[in-house]
Amino acid sequence: MCDHHHHHHDHDDKTSFKFFFTYASSGWKLFEGKVLIIYSTLLGISSSVEIFSGLYLQDSHVVTEGFHTMFHALCIWAAMIALAYGINHPNPDKSASFGYARAQVIAAFGNSIFALFIGFFALFEAVHEIISEEISDSNPEIMPILFGKLALHMVFFLHLRGFLFDNDKLPNDNLGVVALHCLGLLTTDLIRVFSLYFEFECMAYPLYHTESGLNILWVLVLICIVRTYLYKNGRILLMCSPTGKYREILLKKIREISLIEGVVSVKEEKMWMLNNQEIVGSLKIEVHGEGKNVAAKAEEILNGVLSFVVVEVENSDNIESYL
Repeated sequence: MCDHHHHHHDHDDKTSFKFFFTYASSGWKLFEGKVLIIYSTLLGISSSVEIFSGLYLQDSHVVTEGFHTMFHALCIWAAMIALAYGINHPNPDKSASFGYARAQVIAAFGNSIFALFIGFFALFEAVHEIISEEISDSNPEIMPILFGKLALHMVFFLHLRGFLFDNDKLPNDNLGVVALHCLGLLTTDLIRVFSLYFEFECMAYPLYHTESGLNILWVLVLICIVRTYLYKNGRILLMCSPTGKYREILLKKIREISLIEGVVSVKEEKMWMLNNQEIVGSLKIEVHGEGKNVAAKAEEILNGVLSFVVVEVENSDNIESYL
């Protein structure tokens, strides 16, 4: 007797094309997802135009900028994937007890590192141009490309700026880092346009070195801003305790719990940030008498601050857990 085993391998679910279009379609459901998809696509087109134009005009600077733009486009696409991942996985499961909201934290951290890398590369490039005393070989024909890029960056930065400058109202560091990438591109191209304008109109070639100097100053500012995102999201990824305003709020809530009638002490409080908005935690309360009412009151106090909390009430040698 021969046993025939028919195996059906559905490799399509794991192909890059499936992955690409699945998350693109999911991201398109959100307005911010549409913004990221359109922006990254236009940046990809822009980078291709820059690279081919630079090769045609024999302008190495334009080719380099084209590759810079392409790297930024990839970062923005990664941010969109993280945004869409939460849509595809809205609920917790066995793999992630608290859901998949941390995908955007990972994207923000990764894109911050990439922005830092691009910043240091641009810094090295600007310093090299000054030391080597290179003279610009740019062609006036690239100006329409630069003006087109400026308009593109300006439109999208105006939409995303709130995530960068008003983080309290729009607490999404993933989109905040995208706005930072957008601001970096906008500022760099603006410096480039002014430099080339004076070069072509006034024949002021020394201003080419002024462009490098301005780029150095801007990159240093960019590095300082990126450092904030790296520190903040790095702490979240390491499951560190909340800092800043969240820490102050939690300390007040814990003091409020300690004043509940019958509470002897609050101890072993452990709080973790899942992302920029969600905090989970656990704490143990030592009480006299009934502990159930104390647990309910403690949960009520922490409601609105913690997304999920486990309260353990200890009375003598008995510990009861309430969710």
